[in-house]
Amino acid sequence: VGAENATIEIAIPRDFRGVERRPENQMASLMPNLRTDATERVPVDCVRLDDDIDLKEQDRIALWIDVEGATSQVLAAAENTLESTVGIAIEVESVPIWQDQWLAPDVDRYLSSRGFVALTRDVQRINQFNVLYANPHLVDLQKFSRLVSRYLIGSHVFSR
Repeated sequence: VGAENATIEIAIPRDFRGVERRPENQMASLMPNLRTDATERVPVDCVRLDDDIDLKEQDRIALWIDVEGATSQVLAAAENTLESTVGIAIEVESVPIWQDQWLAPDVDRYLSSRGFVALTRDVQRINQFNVLYANPHLVDLQKFSRLVSRYLIGSHVFSR
């Protein structure tokens, strides 16, 4: 998923901080990595989320976004999709890893402007984490927050 419906090139870091990486690694991105010297470019088919999902007015979805720094491109191509989105789990960084990437405050500003509220986050690495957002216009925020709290404290038995 990206900014256009086209064949584009993704950047695969072949090293990271001076350590060689295999070509099939999880750091491939639409954005160049700032901590690599050797990058392999590979053509891939790309779609805009708004063009790829045929949502009806009553449809409600949740998004899991982990796009290695390409958040601005993915969200810009999902403006209509966000109108039907009740929740988003999104990976963000607080320091740049990818060229021209949105950092956590940028993502928060954008999603807040779309009516989303940040509920919680984890700590994946010191400068990398996942944030859970909810859309209070489409979900009972108090009930949703209770379910998230119960999950996070380890109680997987939910009651109404």
